[in-house]
Amino acid sequence: MVLLWVSLLAPAAASGTSSGEITRAEVSPDWTTASISGTAVRSNYCPPLPPPPPPGPEGPEKPGEKLPVPPSSPPWRCGWIPFATVGPGSTQADCTGLAGEGVQLVWVGSEIKGPGSEGFDLPVTALQHGSAAPLLCLYAVETVYERRVCIPEIDCSGYGAVHHTHRLDSALLEVVPPPLAPSIAPPPPPEPVCSISKPVPKRFKKKGRIGLGPSVRVTRKGRPVKRCKTG
Repeated sequence: MVLLWVSLLAPAAASGTSSGEITRAEVSPDWTTASISGTAVRSNYCPPLPPPPPPGPEGPEKPGEKLPVPPSSPPWRCGWIPFATVGPGSTQADCTGLAGEGVQLVWVGSEIKGPGSEGFDLPVTALQHGSAAPLLCLYAVETVYERRVCIPEIDCSGYGAVHHTHRLDSALLEVVPPPLAPSIAPPPPPEPVCSISKPVPKRFKKKGRIGLGPSVRVTRKGRPVKRCKTG
């Protein structure tokens, strides 16, 4: 991680060989954690070596001069590594790699040697600079070889490894409020418990009328009474 951090201090630049997309850029209301996701895509193979220079006055180059010098830190030969940072700024032009002050490295992908992609999905990422670093930037760093100027008796290797940083995408962190606690409805009142009492017959004396003998006792059925108890 330290070697990668040092090697990424080169200025960022756009490139047609790499692309990417940030699909989630959220931050907690207190700006202590972020939830981020995205994908970086490499579409090219190993960059070719530049053609050798024409022979000089002293004749063709020595065999050792055409051998490329390996890089001193990852990515290595043909290597390509995506990474993401959060830092100050409000537009993609403010993505300046790791050279700016207040920039935090939040994700580093694996090294890819050819065409491929690398994604990340980080639901909880601790933030070091809070709201002072609201810009999420997605990059890829690639190793390419460039022709070196030959300095006699110091460096005549012919080619040197250079790390080129490609800016892929950016997004501002968006504050997402915490989810609301589910409301608990009060329990419904208890259902009344009802009981039906047995009918009580009513007895009374009825005076004699037509069709009835004098002073005949009549019995009527009583009505059932419904009693309910609550609580």
